Amino acid sequence: MTSVFKKGGFENSDFSNWEAIGDAIIETEVFGITPTQGSYQALITNGNQSVSIAQLEKFLGLNTTELDQVGNGNVNQGSAIQFIPITVEAGDILTFDWNFITNENTANNVYNDFAFVSISSGDLLEVADTTSDFVASTTSFNSQTGYKTFTYEFTTAGTFTVSIGVVDMTDSTVDSGLLIDNLTLNGLIFEDDFDPDIDNSQWAEISNGEVNTNFGGDGNSLWFDGGSPEDNSRYAITESLDVSRGGTISFDLIIGNIIGNSNNGGENADSGEDIALEYSIDSGISWIRLGLYDTEDYISWTTITESIDTDAITSATQFRWLQLNHSGSGFDNWAIDNVHIDLL
Repeated sequence: MTSVFKKGGFENSDFSNWEAIGDAIIETEVFGITPTQGSYQALITNGNQSVSIAQLEKFLGLNTTELDQVGNGNVNQGSAIQFIPITVEAGDILTFDWNFITNENTANNVYNDFAFVSISSGDLLEVADTTSDFVASTTSFNSQTGYKTFTYEFTTAGTFTVSIGVVDMTDSTVDSGLLIDNLTLNGLIFEDDFDPDIDNSQWAEISNGEVNTNFGGDGNSLWFDGGSPEDNSRYAITESLDVSRGGTISFDLIIGNIIGNSNNGGENADSGEDIALEYSIDSGISWIRLGLYDTEDYISWTTITESIDTDAITSATQFRWLQLNHSGSGFDNWAIDNVHIDLL
């Protein structure tokens, strides 16, 4: 990728990084279906708040009748959401989770509501329709496909928009919808560069860390200071993440090094005041070390990449950055930046 990709989940409980038109709302598991990532998912429907096909095609940047061609004619209303433009390289892989829900009679070729993906590279692709395979739904909709994953490979480099929608065919009296969650590029499930601030939706807890530019580098970083000495009081813990596919953790690290006339922006961390990367598979009850970083080896910004251990590969794993010891406020500073977790 040639630019930072902002992960396309809905954990801010709103459409941050998205634009919406028509009937689009944020749902939790209270809706009757559990999100695949975190606590929130998007729902778009072709219900009462939908817009005309002319309005929808204008929003999507499509030519007139393009949606008719996907559905073999007579598309009359719908809704969609559109992600902020993303910059990609050829071969980058886009994925998101989806669940098509409907009150139409299934295996119906006449009132064949459908969901689609529109990518400004020129692709307009059907995701599901009323002839898909369904099971009973536990929501106000009768039938659901269950969550599945859409995968798309970009064949050319460039900057593109990705839109996801659902439309009515022939009638507008019986509704269908699409649940959407966890849009990622190249398996990215966690990303925080601390600009303009901490993305609190991704962190379970941060202790004695604040965003500033004390260490310089690439904009803001998460800087650690304060806390009682030698009590594990400086750390950052992610929310539980589904890393059952395996993957890697990448982050930038710097540790303070003021010695004589040398000053990298943070007070010198002494021997034994190292930084550890750990994981937990029991909601933080116990922690297992994944990496240990010596104070003398990271006096300038250094990018570190660690493979996720086999034992850490679960559907609910947390990661923690922790300073083993320190001397209290004003001493032994360190910082992390550009934290990415990518699935295989």
